[in-house]
Amino acid sequence: MIFYRKFIVRKHERGLLFKQGDFVRFLEPGIHRMFDPLMRLAVNLHDIASPQFEHRLADLFINHYVADVERLFVKVETRDHEIAVIFENGHFADVMGPDQRELFWKGVVDVTAQLIDVADTYDVEPRLAKALVGELKGNRVALNDKAVYMREVPDGHVGLLFVDGKLVRELAPGLHVFWKFIRGINVALVDLRVRALEVGGQEILTKDKVALRIRLPRTRWTSCIRSCSSVCVQPWVPVLWMRCWRKRVPWTRRSSRTCVTSSRRSASRCVVSVSRTLSCRVI
Repeated sequence: MIFYRKFIVRKHERGLLFKQGDFVRFLEPGIHRMFDPLMRLAVNLHDIASPQFEHRLADLFINHYVADVERLFVKVETRDHEIAVIFENGHFADVMGPDQRELFWKGVVDVTAQLIDVADTYDVEPRLAKALVGELKGNRVALNDKAVYMREVPDGHVGLLFVDGKLVRELAPGLHVFWKFIRGINVALVDLRVRALEVGGQEILTKDKVALRIRLPRTRWTSCIRSCSSVCVQPWVPVLWMRCWRKRVPWTRRSSRTCVTSSRRSASRCVVSVSRTLSCRVI
């Protein structure tokens, strides 16, 4: 038996048989004796306890050894608008991006895949988000920065979700997870707590030479989306006050007291108008 060689493939292994560098066939667990007087055969062993199969000939196997691939592997393939969430024994393991193809060994680890169309959605469903966050915080998996976007909105704040630079919606306090594939995701935080708005008082002189000073003491945001999409707060406040004042203050020659009373009423209406424009509430 000097011209025969013995190759042993254990139960947790699979073998790839090559002859002079050319692939011949797959070897399953067992003892394999082969006639090889010129020592031209070689076997590459793979431990299927690590199910992901990475090999330079993976595409060759998929295209030309279809029956063997269906018997030995789980094939996961995504299109240009799809991603695949990989689970190993029911636990989150990895995320495959669009237009990819991977093979996973069958036998030891139960590998399943969930295909998600990200062309129309970017929200990660709550069950999957919880599993994904738990695995990431436990350092059990490592994802590419382009795979997911996570942002926690603290209490007393609201998040503004931007998709490809466009403001989409508000986010309530809590942890939010989004798919980043094929789009840009960003979340800006806005503080909803009552705070002082540092805007200097505006001196206004009426036609009757009555000087009034208007100021906005404290504010609370009521619609962050309207504020961010319509006007920037600080630079425009004095201008809005001036415009509202000039539009609403009556031109009168009544006594100074009557003029002051009327002017103060107009100023009050002016502040209300400004607060509506800025989507905030005067407290």
